[in-house]
Amino acid sequence: MTTPEEYKLEQQKRASAFKVGSKDQSGYTIKKIYARGDEYVIYEIETSDVVDSLKVWIDTIIENNNVPIDYFVGIRENFTKAKNLLYKCVDKSATKAILADIVATAIESGPASANTQIAGLIQEINSEYEEQFKNRMRLLMSSLFIAAIFFCISLYTYLNKILVDYDHLRNLIFVAAGGSVGGFFSISIGINKIVSEKDVTKWLYFLYGAERITISILAAGISYFAIQADLIFGLTKNLSNPIIGFIFFSILAGFSETLVPNILTKIEKET
Repeated sequence: MTTPEEYKLEQQKRASAFKVGSKDQSGYTIKKIYARGDEYVIYEIETSDVVDSLKVWIDTIIENNNVPIDYFVGIRENFTKAKNLLYKCVDKSATKAILADIVATAIESGPASANTQIAGLIQEINSEYEEQFKNRMRLLMSSLFIAAIFFCISLYTYLNKILVDYDHLRNLIFVAAGGSVGGFFSISIGINKIVSEKDVTKWLYFLYGAERITISILAAGISYFAIQADLIFGLTKNLSNPIIGFIFFSILAGFSETLVPNILTKIEKET
């Protein structure tokens, strides 16, 4: 029969085994420890599932002392709800740290105030996620609006045969449209990676979208002049319908944020 002193020593040995880089009792690698007490460890494991990454281990110093476990059971439902929303967080590590601190307080002092704090955290997460979504849509809609304007201008120019005696000016209209479309595609694909700042006026995100499309149009224009100067893609001018090549490379230049800078850097080194 294990004496209380022996059990305590064994418990302390089990608790001390929880270190960053070591394995927990389920075989997961411990990535980070957020909170530690005499009878609990709240830690993060290495996993691609962010919802299941935060773990709680409880092992009491006194055998058959169920108070800390009962305290945790009192918040487990809300704790699980909060963990299920971690994918919505921009700064997941900071949110985990806050949640771990709340859980640690609950294990030590009881679940009453902890449940209120978790409910507030859940509300904050949902509110921040909603604001992130709105800001991303503002950025996307502004870029779509500008791209649509340039597309309509280029289509009107083509259908009405405007500026047929001014090849470069006419081509630049098509190139600008292609660059704006490429920029819009780039924003659309990467929209979920865009992190909006807190307490920033919503109109600023419309300007962000306009700025990104403007840069795309400038990049498309640079690529057009580089083609005309035979610095890149010179064969485009020899196509039966070179405007198709101009538009294609303008879309590519507008889509890629690194294409034109890399070309300019290469040209600079060569000259």
